[in-house]
Amino acid sequence: MLSFETRAGAIFDALSTVSRAVASRDLIPALTGVHVDGRGGDISLTATDLELGLRTNLSVKLSSEGEALLPARPLAELLRRIPPAENVEFKILDGSTAIRFGKSRFDLPTYAVKDFPKLSFEPEGKAVTLPVSQFREAIGRVVYASAQREDSLPVLLGVKLALREDGSLECCASDNFRLAWGRIHTQTKRENEDVVVRSRALSELMRLLGDDEIKMCVGERQVTFTADRVQAFCSLVEGTFPDHTKLVRDSYQTNVRFAVEDLLVACERASLVADPKSPQVTIKAGAEGMSMSSGSPEAGSSIEEIQAEVEGEDLEITFNPRFLADSLKYFGYPKAEFGFNGPTSAARLKPLDGDDALSLVLPIRRM
Repeated sequence: MLSFETRAGAIFDALSTVSRAVASRDLIPALTGVHVDGRGGDISLTATDLELGLRTNLSVKLSSEGEALLPARPLAELLRRIPPAENVEFKILDGSTAIRFGKSRFDLPTYAVKDFPKLSFEPEGKAVTLPVSQFREAIGRVVYASAQREDSLPVLLGVKLALREDGSLECCASDNFRLAWGRIHTQTKRENEDVVVRSRALSELMRLLGDDEIKMCVGERQVTFTADRVQAFCSLVEGTFPDHTKLVRDSYQTNVRFAVEDLLVACERASLVADPKSPQVTIKAGAEGMSMSSGSPEAGSSIEEIQAEVEGEDLEITFNPRFLADSLKYFGYPKAEFGFNGPTSAARLKPLDGDDALSLVLPIRRM
């Protein structure tokens, strides 16, 4: 039997942390549960969907040690409706959980503990210490570019994390229509190593982290992360990730320097009158500067001039407005340069100052 007492708000917060890893579908019922293990005055709460695993600890008044597998969502919905300062007592025995608070009692079923997978959060290999704020920023700059359809190549559903000998960590994502790359610098030097993890798992992890440091270790089957209040693992995705360096040219026929926010808001406005069945925005660049246009018989039309410096050949190129807007929205630098090699080649977006970010966007071929 597992028996403990704690405040409703404390266990709700801990449950909310690990519930991001609870499976959304009940193909394997045990994966919709949260594993609770009580030892030595603390309980640990663990959840996984086999791609992401999360664990956190909570100090409680532990009366009897043991473990149990509780239904995560029903438990969370109940705790959400109990005053946070209320003391809650759990007694778990013989497939049932008795939850008492005030003059109330609720009974919830439990799953068989043996059906919950055996998980390891132990780091493998040399740990790399990352500033959370920089890591979150680097992931945020690239994760939008990963594939969203489950029938995509598995490797395109992920983000490539590349550790480099100079201590840097590179992050890259692509859905074959666009690519985003970013880099942060750490104090830990180690051999080169590339792995791919699911973008959804990384996105959920980023939402949980504070603003201090996180330790990352790459193992044979997973990457483990350790922070102050949470342990996590992300399973590795098999496959060869596209090499973005082969897609970047040494020089471009047309180079346009501009303020990112100016082009972003122009793109968002132009998309309002784009054809909903086949949305397009067109950029023209030449000696007179840069403009953006769009339109459809049903919605109307627009043309807008954007302040920019243009060098090289005149250009007219067409993009999907969502792909272009995403590249600008998540870029993270106030000023940038677009490099174009004609209307059918991928456009390269890079910061005016610095070399720690890069985006590639494929244009639409106009018939």
